[in-house]
Amino acid sequence: MATFVFAGGIGAASADTSDKAIDDYLRHEMAERHIIGMAVAVIQGGKVRKIGIYGQASKEFSLPVRPSTPFSVASISKSFTAVAVMMLVESGKLRLDDPIGSYLSGLPPGWHGITVRQLLSHTSGLPDIAVDDYGTSAIAETPAEMMKVLAKRSADFSPGSNYRYNQTNYVLLGMLIERVSGMPYEEFCAQRLFAPLRLRTPVFGDARTIVTERATTYTPFRYGGPRPVPLDHAEVLNAEMPAMTYPGGGLNISISDFADWLTALLSGKLISEASLKAIWAPTTLVDGSIFQRPPTPSLWRGYGLGWVLGLEEPHPFAGGTGGMRASFFVYPKDDVAVIVLTNTQGSRPESLVEGVARRYFAGSD
Repeated sequence: MATFVFAGGIGAASADTSDKAIDDYLRHEMAERHIIGMAVAVIQGGKVRKIGIYGQASKEFSLPVRPSTPFSVASISKSFTAVAVMMLVESGKLRLDDPIGSYLSGLPPGWHGITVRQLLSHTSGLPDIAVDDYGTSAIAETPAEMMKVLAKRSADFSPGSNYRYNQTNYVLLGMLIERVSGMPYEEFCAQRLFAPLRLRTPVFGDARTIVTERATTYTPFRYGGPRPVPLDHAEVLNAEMPAMTYPGGGLNISISDFADWLTALLSGKLISEASLKAIWAPTTLVDGSIFQRPPTPSLWRGYGLGWVLGLEEPHPFAGGTGGMRASFFVYPKDDVAVIVLTNTQGSRPESLVEGVARRYFAGSD
């Protein structure tokens, strides 16, 4: 398998990449952002350069964060699912531009021609299984129930003509992985994504799932109404989701295992360089335009195949973000990747990733 080579080579790190400087920065930001627990990893030159652990995994039990503490990473799960799909593409069991009706039966009539690529890139136009844009509640508990309900709803737009972030896409991708691999989604990930790297902590599940030593997730919002209500304190977030949505949001993983997984991915141990470049390619709509979303507080503007993209020079990136509490970006031109996992919603993890990464960019002040 080809080894992925960063475009910019290995740049000289700036002077403030000492553990103390980065730890001081992160502890200051934790205090400012009221983050209860956090774990950080830095990858450079094909190696894990830093693992940092801070604060409490469980405030009520005064348990510290450890390198082995699993965190719920929410929609970062989509980045892992995209790699699983590319494994099946490389093995000849799938093609990105095949219609999903070639693989899945029982689909509503208008869904057959949607392609695997359109599911990955959120350009299918399918109606969303999610009840709203804020929580993890779904309109059904099983794929059969989902398709029965959504078959009565019209598409948001014709496939490939627009972009809309959508949980239905990743339910179907999980079904697709199961159909062509012949094993349950979670088992495929365990055998193909995690076991070869001897990772021990990855587990799929929601707040009801017993995950050994998992960090408690906290939120400064109250859910249940039309919009989340801001609070002046943190509460435990009991996010429940149907198992069929795990490919889009159900992964729990520790910082040590995440760092080892990402290092292996970037070194070509999971998929080829060509497949990784396909994941990182900006989504092109049927009119030939490249999708870019308008500026928001979030740092990403584009989308590839399950990965968010920052397209602006001089430091473009690809990565994932989830649950307003976890994020990771790979900066290929700078040969730097940073993962930030927190257990506190509203922690603005993307800016923490960028804040750490900039200390590793060659020539940074």
